[in-house]
Amino acid sequence: MLVNRKDFNCRTGSILALVLLFLAAGVHAVTLDGISIQGASGVTTSEQEAPSVRAAESLFRSSVPQNDHLWTFDQITHRVLLEHPAILAKRSAAEAARADVDAAKWERFPTPAITADKSLDERFVTPARNIDPSKNTDKTFILQQPLWSGGRITYSISAAKFRYGESQESIHEVEENILLAIANAFVEASRWQAHKAVRAESLQQHQHLYEMIKRRVQAEASPQVDLDLAQGRLYQSESDLSYAEQMMQSALLQLSQLAGSPVGAVAALEGALFSQLESQEKSVSGAQAQSPVLARLAHAKDAAEADVNIKKSAYWPQLALRYEKQTGPFTYNLDRLMLTANMQIGAGLSIMPGVEAARARAEAAALERESATRDLAQQVSVDWSNYVAARARVVQASKASLISDIVFESYTRQYTAGRKSWLDVMNSVREASQSKDMIIDVYAQMIGSGLRLLVLTGRLHPAALEEPLRYTQ
Repeated sequence: MLVNRKDFNCRTGSILALVLLFLAAGVHAVTLDGISIQGASGVTTSEQEAPSVRAAESLFRSSVPQNDHLWTFDQITHRVLLEHPAILAKRSAAEAARADVDAAKWERFPTPAITADKSLDERFVTPARNIDPSKNTDKTFILQQPLWSGGRITYSISAAKFRYGESQESIHEVEENILLAIANAFVEASRWQAHKAVRAESLQQHQHLYEMIKRRVQAEASPQVDLDLAQGRLYQSESDLSYAEQMMQSALLQLSQLAGSPVGAVAALEGALFSQLESQEKSVSGAQAQSPVLARLAHAKDAAEADVNIKKSAYWPQLALRYEKQTGPFTYNLDRLMLTANMQIGAGLSIMPGVEAARARAEAAALERESATRDLAQQVSVDWSNYVAARARVVQASKASLISDIVFESYTRQYTAGRKSWLDVMNSVREASQSKDMIIDVYAQMIGSGLRLLVLTGRLHPAALEEPLRYTQ
């Protein structure tokens, strides 16, 4: 957009509405009273968008206060992801799952057992039998080594490993959910922080106009109704600023709860952060490739399939090598080495429904992962569409804001020359403030969608955290 402010002299009622009408219609160039405005029909290119996006980013950056409690996005994410109790709980659960893997591996080793039998029948402890009543206990030491279990031990170890992998991905899933929550709260805090700065500036403008019209009314150069209008708009401006302060504090409080420490203000996000975004197709494929939800469900499906094989192993006898050593007054001192076969099929034929139930759970896990894959693709596609649309709207909002500022300045000059009414001036200053609010809202939508895309595609994984160790499958 090119704007020539030389000899600006508007003869129409609302130049802003007319200009926006032309731009919305896709007119390439419009000239009104010395203003030359070039608009683009169709989709705006990245080169055309960049200046407007940088201007919106500058608007956010200028709203950042000088505050001792100023937090950047990286500072909040690193602190939260290292200390959040939900993540710590998932890590403890992962440690428990890792111990289950070690326990499953020990099933390959011999199982020792000791039994003791004490007789309570006095006939067997009489002096005639020459048996000491205090020593009428038989002891048996057993050592059993599994030889073949029909795959039960192997699949039990596999199932434990898969569940350990599932617990690891649960950690990343909670991290991702918390990152999304931080992103939403951070953008909301940045948005209302910028709104507060814009509305504070608008309040100053209304105060200046109020003082100006007050002097004119006192000099009987303007009617009392103009002062009343300025007073009403001043009250409204104060109310708008108060509301922005309230919403900003609410968003900062949410960030403080996440960070576990007071967050007094937030720094502006770097626009270069979003240069990592490529295309919708690459974003969808990247999100699906690194999604902790899909990885967790994949481990859950594998664990369920291992459970099927564990159930099916009951169809086969369990072979083991058993060594027994018996000592005591009622038994011969025996050392026995034997091969045992044990088969437990449960009550009746309950093993067969158990296998079918395990298969159904495995199928349900596979379908759940397929459903999650589609949901993720839809979520990423929606965020990408919102990001692209918001980025294009930033361009139009920036044009509208620039025109609004020009109109306000011109109307103020023309009012003193008697060519514009006081109502025109008051409306123009409100339109200028509303245009900046529009830029803030649209840019916040853009960076909000962009941050979610970066989180979902794994571009914002915290560098401060080390990847958990993984068992090889």
